[in-house]
Amino acid sequence: MCALVSDRINVDLVIPTKEQTLLEAYKQWRERADSKVCCDYGLHIAITHWNEQVAKDMEILTKEK
Repeated sequence: MCALVSDRINVDLVIPTKEQTLLEAYKQWRERADSKVCCDYGLHIAITHWNEQVAKDMEILTKEK
């Protein structure tokens, strides 16, 4: 129904593994979803820890992705 009214559909929550950066997790979930979806969607990414890499990744994700 959301696709019929041009609304955004949110997909599963992206939770990076301990070994993944936010960007790696985002890319992995986008690859999974892009091959299956037929309408616009959004991803939510969990912040499970904080460091400089997380800060950099968040800036890239909010400005470029």
